[in-house]
Amino acid sequence: MFKKFTIGAIIVLLILDVITLARFFGFIRIPGEVPDVEIARKGAYTLVKSYEDLAKSVGLEDNQIVRESLSEFISTVKTAKTSDGVANIIGQFGRDVQDIITQEQSNKWKLVLLKIINDDPGVMAYKGKEALIIISIERDGFSTRVKIEDKEKILREETISKINNNELLRHLSQIIEVEVSNGNATLLTPSTAMDKVRLFNSELTMLNSSLSSITRLAGLAELSGPGIIIYGYDATKGYTWDQIVHDKDIRDIINELSYAGAVGIQIGNQRVVVGTSVRCVGPIILVNQQPIAVNPVVIKAVGDSESLERSLTMLKKKFETFGKKLEIERVENIVLNAYGRGR
Repeated sequence: MFKKFTIGAIIVLLILDVITLARFFGFIRIPGEVPDVEIARKGAYTLVKSYEDLAKSVGLEDNQIVRESLSEFISTVKTAKTSDGVANIIGQFGRDVQDIITQEQSNKWKLVLLKIINDDPGVMAYKGKEALIIISIERDGFSTRVKIEDKEKILREETISKINNNELLRHLSQIIEVEVSNGNATLLTPSTAMDKVRLFNSELTMLNSSLSSITRLAGLAELSGPGIIIYGYDATKGYTWDQIVHDKDIRDIINELSYAGAVGIQIGNQRVVVGTSVRCVGPIILVNQQPIAVNPVVIKAVGDSESLERSLTMLKKKFETFGKKLEIERVENIVLNAYGRGR
């Protein structure tokens, strides 16, 4: 009788494990769950919120064109009937909204730049032939600086300093050409084929530099820099739920690191990106759907090591409450894998 009971219990546990895995991979859906279209719609609203935050960060929250494009995006998402429909709307309107913000942002920055240059006494006093001033952005890793080409030496040092110290202008995504003539500065647009080719080549160089920086920060390329290495240990001889490092513990750590300004994070050998998932499936922890080593769980973060370590103070105490342990090591240089390279 006992033997039959034991076999039955094992079968029940196996069935539960199968159901858990099937739920995890989306093969089984429980009645009453949120429909796929609502999940997709929520994702679209999250994207809208990110665009609203972006617009606010560059001073375009009251821009009528931006507001109208976001309003149209939201109203169209509300009418979608399927998750595929929401995805198509995101693909179409997402690009449109981003392009509008970028364009309005560029127009605003050009006007700011033109006013700074026209206020320069050197510009007002210039009476020579048409002179060209070229402004661009140079990006190297995490540093950004404004590059100014002024062969006629028209701009005063104070103006160059104003341009270099203007935070808005550090976000320029294209080359700006300004012509100075008769005491006035005006923006130029490419006119001849050679002008366009030259401008295109300059912008291509700048975009390649930006792309390289963005791919590193987005997790799509290898990233290195100072930071910390975190080791998360289970409680000694721990076996209960609260004595073992779980997916929630890892997510808490990642959230704290992100709030503290981490520019890149890796769990085990898996780089954390926007769509990264961290889940427990039985005794296994999956990151990006890949199993990672545990006890310790190793997490690497690139950023200001002091700020990153300080952000984990409360979590470290929480771990100790349950007998678990967080060890933190400051490192001068850490190399994080590109997403997908840790498999």
